[in-house]
Parts: sequence; structure tokens; C-alpha cells
Amino acid sequence: MNVNILLNSTHFYNGRHFEYYDVEVDGTICGMITATNPRIDYDKYDRSRIVYTVAFYTDVTICNGECKTDNKCLYKEFKTLAEAKYAFIEEYKANPTRITKKETFSDIKGLPQDSSAEFFPTPKNLAGLMISGIKNFRDIDTVLEPSAGKGDLAEAFIIANKKAYDKRYGYSSTHRARVDCIEQDTNLQYILEGKHYNVIFDDFLHFNTVKSYDLILMNPPFSNGCKHLLKAIEIQRYGGQICCLLNAETLRNPFSNERKMLISLLSKYNASVKYVNNAFASAERKARVDVAIVWIEIPRATRSSSILEGLKKAEQEEQAKTPDITDVVSNNPIEALVARYNTECKLCREFLSEYQAIKPYIMSSAKECQYDKPIIELKINGKEDNTSINTCINALRIKYWRYFFQQEELTSKFTSELQNKYSSLVNEMVDFDFNTYNLNKILTKMNSELISGVEEEIYKTFDKLSSDYSWYPESTKTNIHYFNGWKTNKAHKVGMKAIIPANGVFSSYSWDKGTFNSNAAYNILSDIEKVLNYLDGGATQEVSLSNVLNYRTSTKNIECKYFTVTFYKKGTVHINFKPQTERLIDALNIFVCRGRNWLPPHYGTKSYNCMTEEEKAVIDDFEGAEKYNEVCKHPEIYLYEIPKETTALLLA
Repeated sequence: MNVNILLNSTHFYNGRHFEYYDVEVDGTICGMITATNPRIDYDKYDRSRIVYTVAFYTDVTICNGECKTDNKCLYKEFKTLAEAKYAFIEEYKANPTRITKKETFSDIKGLPQDSSAEFFPTPKNLAGLMISGIKNFRDIDTVLEPSAGKGDLAEAFIIANKKAYDKRYGYSSTHRARVDCIEQDTNLQYILEGKHYNVIFDDFLHFNTVKSYDLILMNPPFSNGCKHLLKAIEIQRYGGQICCLLNAETLRNPFSNERKMLISLLSKYNASVKYVNNAFASAERKARVDVAIVWIEIPRATRSSSILEGLKKAEQEEQAKTPDITDVVSNNPIEALVARYNTECKLCREFLSEYQAIKPYIMSSAKECQYDKPIIELKINGKEDNTSINTCINALRIKYWRYFFQQEELTSKFTSELQNKYSSLVNEMVDFDFNTYNLNKILTKMNSELISGVEEEIYKTFDKLSSDYSWYPESTKTNIHYFNGWKTNKAHKVGMKAIIPANGVFSSYSWDKGTFNSNAAYNILSDIEKVLNYLDGGATQEVSLSNVLNYRTSTKNIECKYFTVTFYKKGTVHINFKPQTERLIDALNIFVCRGRNWLPPHYGTKSYNCMTEEEKAVIDDFEGAEKYNEVCKHPEIYLYEIPKETTALLLA
């Protein structure tokens, strides 16, 4: 019997974290294991009280996306996922007839179950031992956990750090250390994100950052622990702590040059090592292995001022010139932007290091004073003497994420709703490094959301140009064009001319009454143009709508990409679609009318001559036989299909 545990979904609700696992027996989904924590406030969680319960899908009802179970469930609490799994197996063997397949309520994501997979969550007692050796524990604020798995080490650290913080200040606080996680397995990433950790990268060995971490806390793969620890030492070369769990053989048997180098660095930094025999004997995933816990404290780098050194050498050496940012060249625009960001980060690090080096020599008082300040004070984002490299990096991140989200190549494809969403997301991106991994991840998410919203936006634009303003006096005869639809007499379509309200385009304030507001005009027309862009597929040469409106010579007959517009001070805009745009208006009408079942079911796939008299009557009233035959001949022009995958809409 082959039993696999598969992650179904995770979510956070009412102060509680939930994980749902499906139980697969010989390829059939038969039951569910629920992992939850009974605590009320996430920040005050005691993760040691995770409870696992088992249910069979014969006892489960899905209602509004939630699982409802009856009293047949095994409500006994289990301490580990493995214990819950064994309880399920025993119940299965005892009563296999109650085990039947049920549909899951979200996509199934598998956790590593293979015995060869190097996924060994850190036991709580071992995590506690690791944390006990960390120095200046209460002052640690930024933590990195590479190869994070489910975040067991991060959780143990957060709990202990908060307890120490509360004990230090004598009250219960909302303090929580900032933890970044790195994990390759996509399914484990879902768990980490469900626990509100920042998943900032996938492969630790290829990870690079200028962010400074107080602590790197890690349980790397046992087979490759040496490379991972060497990578951590490289990242912490400017100072910081490392706590690492290794296979004991890595240190006991230094047969390779890599291991010899590691031993040399551990000696250089006076690392502490503690060996623990058979450390995973009672773990969630058991293993017969001896481990070594390594604690390293790399002192913060101190450097002398190049200015002072230059004075001492009587200007014998010329200061190295800072490379020009504009020298960074790349054929890939994303890589070029990331390279520019990295260059600025390096410049900031060097500048702040220089300032910290000369700061003791430029104090306002010649003798030590409690309230002494430097004569020259730096400001980062308006805050005086806030010279932390992380503060500077956060400011640069916001700068570049804002620049990225404002790129016309992106915004020109976004609807107003999506534009507002990603504009408000800028400040949240401060926790994510500006690198190709995160940029591509965001682009993929953007593209997915864009695709899901295309259909809705097409329908909204159709109604905007037809029925929404059909009551408007000037629009009554212009906007809406009725035809005898399929099984309905309420069908209509968009014509080559439309009149819609244009409120706010001309100022009503006394000091600038009648002044044309190009931003208001852009907001009225941009979504219409975006929909036509979707239908066009890039066939028409690009014309910047914002430039056209900003640099117009009049408010009449403004030439845009697909239409000419005239704005009237009485509060309307007349939209006349260009003759070459007729095919797009036809495609718009066909898409919406097919979607609303106003056209015969086999429209575009059934020849006119093969249609029934009833079908022909609808076609005749909608567009005529000649035009319909043209549609059948060129479906790629007239029959628009929304992409099912994240393809060319955005990423191209």
C-alpha cells in the first residue's frame, strides 16, 4: 500500500493558521489531515501546540470552500504529521470500505515524501538547542533562513525572540523579528507564504544580496551542507551571526578541499561546535544521523576612512573614481534595471561605510558628551542620522519597484483597477530584493491577473459604448444599435460612433474655468484603447494616448490610435472610430454577443448556407450574409479568444 501526504491548501483566518493535507492511497484521494493551532493571535502563537486531526472524505462536506466534518472523524490530537498518517493507515486497514474518493477543493500540491528527499524538518528540541547558542539574542531583528522547508527554525526563533523581548521590557508586545526565507520546493514555498514569511529566493547557492542580516539560521541539505555554510559565511562577510546544522561527517571527515576550507574559516572566526548523536531519532522525519551545530560570530567590518588614509600618505595615491551608473549595459531590460539597482546599492554601502569611518572625528564637541552629534549629519528619506545600510536599501527598493510598476510597457496593458492595485503595492515590496527572480515572479502574477480580467474589461467597454449611456439624450440614436438576436429581442451592438459623458475634463473652478484636463481625458479613453489593443494583438502601430492628449492643439478631432475624439464643454466626448478599426469593432461585437448568447450557437463555424431559416434571420439582422462569410473565412481576425495561459499579453 502506497500512502502519500499531499498539501491541499493553506490559509490564515481569524488569527489562526490552517494547513490541509490530502491522503492518497494507491493513487486515490481518500482522506484529509488538518493541521492547526488553537491560538488567537498569530504574533503570540506557541507553535509547539500544533494539532493534527484526521478525517475520511466520506465524512467531509465542502461548503463555500470550507471543510465540514461529521462526528466520524478521528478527533484525537496528534503531535506530528507522521503520527496522523500512521493513524489513517491503521483505520484504513481496519475498515477499508468507508474509504472512498472525494473531489478536493483546491489544486493538490505534493510535499516531498520520498525517503531520498532531503527534507528533514528540524525537531523542536534541536531547534531550541541551536537558538540557545546565539549571542545578543534579544537584539536580533533581521534573520535569513535558507533551505527553510516549512519554516520550523524560523518559527522557533520568533517565539523565543519575542519571549526574550517581552521579558526585557516587562510587557507583552507585538514585536516580531523580520524573517526572510529561501526555499526551492514550490510546495514548501506555499506553506511559508501561508505563515506570512517572505520567500525572497529559490536557490540559496545562487543567492546574492546587499542586505545585512543579523543572523543566518539554517538546516541545509546534509549532502551539501559544506557549500551552504560557505555561502552563508560569504554573505556575512561584513559581519553577523550564523547558526548552522550540519551532518557531523562534514567536519569529522575533511577529505575534500571544500571541507578543508570550511575548517579553516571556522578556526579563523573561533566558531563553536556541538555534536549531537542520533539527533533525528524522534523527528517528524526520522533519520539515523549525527549532527554538528555550528555557531559563528563574524565581527562587523571596521574600515578606516580613505580620506584619512589619503591625508596620512600626503596625497600619494589618487582616490579611485566611482564607476558611472550609465556604464552598466545589458541587452535584457530587466537585467539592465537590476544591474543599475545593484550598482546604486554598492555605491550606498561604500558611501555609508565611509561616513561611519569619519564620524568619530567630526563630532560637535572636542570631548565625549552624552548628547554629542556629528557636525555633518546624513538623512535617508528625511530621517536625520539614520545611516543604516538596510534603511538605504529599503529606500532604493521602493524607488526601483515604483519605477518598475510605472513603466508604460506595463501600464499601457493594465486596466484602471489593476493600475491602482499595483500602485498601492509599492510600499509592501520593501521586503523583497529587486532581482530577476522577484521581477519575473511579479510579472507572472501580473500576467495571470491581466488574463483573468480581460473578459470582464471587454464586456465593460462594450456596455460603456452602447447601453450604459443609451438614456443620455445625445447617445440615444448613436450608441446603441439593436438587432433581432438569437431567442431574444434585446440584443444590440456597438457602432462606429459613440457619445459618452466626459465629466471633469474641463475645469469648473473660477481661477482656471474651462481648462482642459488631459489626465481626466486619459482616464475616460484609456480602458477603451486597452480593450482594442487586446483585440488587435499588436497589429496597429503604437501611438501614446497620453502624449496625444498632452500635446494636442485643440479639443476637437484629436487623432488617437484607433479613433478621433472631440471633447465638448457641455460634458460629452464624441468618439469616431477610424475606418481601419472597423474589424476591431466587429470583433468586439462578436465576442460579447457570442458570450451573451445573442448569436446562433454555431456562429463562425457553420456556413451561412447550412444554417436554418431562424439562424439566417439573426445573421441577416446582425451583419448580413456577405459579412458573415468574411468572418468564417478569417476567424483569426474576427473571433477573439482569450489566452488560457500566461503568454504574450504581458511577458512579451
